[in-house]
Amino acid sequence: MATDFGEILEAWESNHGATAVVDKPEAIEEQESVHRISAKRLPIEDSLDLHGLNLEQAQSAVDDFLRSAHERGMRKILVIHGKGSHSQSDGTLRREIRQFLEKHPLAGELGIPKRTEGGTGAVWAVVRQRSR
Repeated sequence: MATDFGEILEAWESNHGATAVVDKPEAIEEQESVHRISAKRLPIEDSLDLHGLNLEQAQSAVDDFLRSAHERGMRKILVIHGKGSHSQSDGTLRREIRQFLEKHPLAGELGIPKRTEGGTGAVWAVVRQRSR
């Protein structure tokens, strides 16, 4: 007869056809890493250019754009905010739009696109299927 817990558990599992499922930290990290990689590789489905808008107009436009993208079932969008090098605001729009997206209930993961897609003058966002 089994006397320690491990032997008892093993005997029970063999009689009941059960197997233990244990998530190892390495496996969880690998799953998260795969998720991040796949978000980067998702194609950009639509874009919005904010050049010429002030902050209030830009935030309103981004909100409308994100809601529309969500309704249309899009998964990844691009917001072009510019680098701020030709304005007196010194990149305020870039910083504020990124913060706005970080807090938006329909925006998921964010990232800087490839240079050919705008580089640091733009930001991509994964559109959440459900709002947070």
